[in-house]
Amino acid sequence: MKEEHIFFIDGNIPKPKLPLIPYLIFANEHRDAYKDKPMVVMAKEIGMKWKNSSKEEQLVYQKKSDKLKEEYKVQLEKYNEDLLKTDKMKVLQNQIGSVLGHFKSKPISKKDVHSQKWLKMVDVKYQDHHQKPTPYESVERTTRGSSAIDGVDILAIVDTYDNSKHLLLTVQYRPPLEALAIEFPTGLVDDGETAVEAAIRELKEETGFEMEESNIKRISPAVCLEPSMTNSNTKLIYANLHESQMGDQNLEESEFIKIILVPLSILLDTLDKFQDSGCIVDGKVYAYALGLMSSSFMKE
Repeated sequence: MKEEHIFFIDGNIPKPKLPLIPYLIFANEHRDAYKDKPMVVMAKEIGMKWKNSSKEEQLVYQKKSDKLKEEYKVQLEKYNEDLLKTDKMKVLQNQIGSVLGHFKSKPISKKDVHSQKWLKMVDVKYQDHHQKPTPYESVERTTRGSSAIDGVDILAIVDTYDNSKHLLLTVQYRPPLEALAIEFPTGLVDDGETAVEAAIRELKEETGFEMEESNIKRISPAVCLEPSMTNSNTKLIYANLHESQMGDQNLEESEFIKIILVPLSILLDTLDKFQDSGCIVDGKVYAYALGLMSSSFMKE
């Protein structure tokens, strides 16, 4: 039996399946006779068999379909009653559990192979889905402190004096990319520092904006960045700022960062223009821009 691999995570109890029409009931009953043939041939031959069947035989399947319709009405009525009594968050948790329950992988061991100031190469061994020990290679930061958080990214919406909304972004040269990168203001969390403290400090240093805790509207859990390569993580700090909070940068001698404020209304187009100009746009920034575009489509 083929293992289920697609799950709807929506917090809703399972809705009754729509009753099959007579032809589909007929097709399901005759499918095994054509299982060795290509799908297109199977569909064509079953269709012809249905077309050539007698009215009496088709009536048998019509009665089966009618019975399913009656059962569906009863199921739907019960579904609507249960829906009113459903704890949506509990259902959501159960749905998540049904997905996670399929996985058997777990870590076995890891060993540092090569370490430098900021990064280290690690040999990993883990138990795969078939419960077989499997080797893997990983990169880790050497700077992770007691908070277990590597860094913060600040997603800051800036209200300007003309009452328009802009996204605050940085432009700086990133040696691994051999190019300029368009990013959210970002930085590492110092040992003993909270994500909020790091965000306030990094935003001031990189951009000059003086953020207060009251400006922060949401803090994400620690989310991964490139999970096939590294365990590096970050917390996304969502904040609302005003142009009046802008001040002077406090960069380290080795840093050279420029700040851009991009109207949300033209964010995606602007990012594409930067990409066309030879810059590399951070995936988190581009995903946010696509999310804005998708939300605008949903409102139409």
